[in-house]
Amino acid sequence: MERLRKLLAREHKLEEEMEDEQHRQKIGDGSYDLESGRRWRTVISHNKLPTLPKLDDSVAAHIDHSNPHSFEAEDLQKLILKATKDLDELDKKRRRDFKQYEMEKEIQYQESLQNMTAEQKAEAIKHHDEIKKKHSEHPKVHHPGSKQQLEEVWEEQDHLPKQEFDPKVFYQMHDINGDGFLDQEEVEALLGLEVKKLYNEKDSTYDRNEMMEEYHRMREQMYQEIDANHDGLISRKEFLDYTKNEDFNKDEEWKGIEEEPVYTPEELKRYEQERRQLQEHYARYGAYQQQHQYQVDPAHGPYQNVYYQQVPVQQHPGQQHPQEVYVVQHPPQHVQSVQYHHVELPPQHIQQQQVSIFLGHE
Repeated sequence: MERLRKLLAREHKLEEEMEDEQHRQKIGDGSYDLESGRRWRTVISHNKLPTLPKLDDSVAAHIDHSNPHSFEAEDLQKLILKATKDLDELDKKRRRDFKQYEMEKEIQYQESLQNMTAEQKAEAIKHHDEIKKKHSEHPKVHHPGSKQQLEEVWEEQDHLPKQEFDPKVFYQMHDINGDGFLDQEEVEALLGLEVKKLYNEKDSTYDRNEMMEEYHRMREQMYQEIDANHDGLISRKEFLDYTKNEDFNKDEEWKGIEEEPVYTPEELKRYEQERRQLQEHYARYGAYQQQHQYQVDPAHGPYQNVYYQQVPVQQHPGQQHPQEVYVVQHPPQHVQSVQYHHVELPPQHIQQQQVSIFLGHE
């Protein structure tokens, strides 16, 4: 993903250079045409061309197959659009997986209560509510990209007087690589102060996965409001145009994931039902493995710091596809981002009974 972002930034600069070069070629300078011909293309006899495998449309969607001899500005634009689409697909998958992660975590908490005595259950619910209350007591979180949010970065992060806030200077300072665009990493770097209002990394009751998702959600909100041409980058013009908009001065308080869940009660109920159907399906056809093996770190309670990883499972005789199970425990220190894995049914069982895991709609 990082390479795609850097590629997008470089491509915007290359586009103008390519247009200038094409213009010079059309002027009619014979010596230049000859030299550029040597540099940009190699003439190979059609009979000597190797037979190449057919490329998948999704891989070669940006290529102009009618012009295989040169890379034009139109090709560059197609490549930019294709790379942007790929980044959008990654974001969609991330949101879908995170929704499943959150629903699994809630189901695990509810199931843990069922295995307790009345006294233990009351104590666990009390502890859970106390943690939620503590997490809700935080300073106001500014709307991502609002004037108030950027002024706070200017004052607290850049250590400059608030009254001297200048959007042009601000943009120049935070275009770290100096390519003339704010990429996703540079935008997320502006959001640290707001995210830290919601999450304390030193407190084990906070979910690091939710913290990372908060960065992504805020970044997506900024792009939705500022990235006018939807190319996955915020140009200087787009940024300055936005600061002149009335919405720039609006500062609706941002609601965190714990305050505004990513799933509805109906989605959770449906997901829980289909999850149960999966377990019954395995049991019915003699290939049952509990799909969600829960291991809770006692030091952190039954609810906090849940993460999922793939673990080896003893395979049923004749089964060719490995199963994935979820393990719920305290994440290791090296975990830097959300880790998700889907549950997949072997094809022979899918044919007998179709059961889908509900992941929400984009």
